[in-house]
Amino acid sequence: MIGGSIRRPVAVAMGCLAVALMGASAWRNIPIGLLPDTRLPRLNVRAEWPGASPETVEAFLTSPIEAAVQQVKGVEKVISLSREVQGTGTSSIDVEFSRDTDMDFARLDLSERLSALEEELPPAVRRILVEPYVPPEFESRAQRGFLRYTYTGPYTLEALRADLDDRVVPDLSQVEGVALVQASGGRERLIEIELNEDRVSSLGLTPGVVSGRINDLDLVREAGAVRTGDQEWSVTIQNRVTRAEEIRGTVLLENRGALVRVSDVADVRDSYEEPQVYNRIDGRPSVSFVVIREIGANTVSAADAVKARLAQLERAGLAGTSMI
Repeated sequence: MIGGSIRRPVAVAMGCLAVALMGASAWRNIPIGLLPDTRLPRLNVRAEWPGASPETVEAFLTSPIEAAVQQVKGVEKVISLSREVQGTGTSSIDVEFSRDTDMDFARLDLSERLSALEEELPPAVRRILVEPYVPPEFESRAQRGFLRYTYTGPYTLEALRADLDDRVVPDLSQVEGVALVQASGGRERLIEIELNEDRVSSLGLTPGVVSGRINDLDLVREAGAVRTGDQEWSVTIQNRVTRAEEIRGTVLLENRGALVRVSDVADVRDSYEEPQVYNRIDGRPSVSFVVIREIGANTVSAADAVKARLAQLERAGLAGTSMI
């Protein structure tokens, strides 16, 4: 063998060159990640609906998504879970495909169908996310944020969180390799309904009856709260209610021939949720967000893309703010 190699130096050189080229190609294209690729012929669909109960999520979010999933070619099994986690309704749907399914095409097809469906879903539903299925053994680490940032500036917590939710999070979510951006801190806006016990009693009603009627309204399907004394009832809203005035005039029931409106028995006002965490940097308020990488995406490339986009967002953002 050694003699043959000596007699054919050109062939040996070409073989070595071919091996070197294949090695260079593999080095350039091999994915860099924190975990091995665990892709199976399964996809996971996730969506969030702040303030919604598991029953509401099942009826108005999970069921429509399941109907869209069933239309994708190759689907063999669909398993869904609707629940509430820290005040946010979540829908998680595992979709199992046949072994010979082209998963890239299946994911594209499913994403397009869900994009068309979003217009028919309640406005408060957050972006529907379609990801490769991750086994439970890897799920906790796979969903761990690989980039964390703090957004601070000479503004109130409400202003910082609003800018983060309205501008930064949606923009970063479109970056290649990013699966999800989760914001925390600050206070999210809500419409608060507080029962007036004296008004309720004067009409011969009870707080339980009034709160029950509020929850029965077609209007009620999204986030909010009804408070009386030390008790609180959850309220949700189906339509995009943006002002307290839109709720005040809503008719609750008929009592002794007279129409009882929400404003007759409760005080309705724009408010903010109770803050869970207070963060400050150099004495200035701050909020934070975590970037979660898509399964199978190159960690280094995704991080570089996120940092480049954040630099643009920071320049175009509120004056005096910074992302650390």
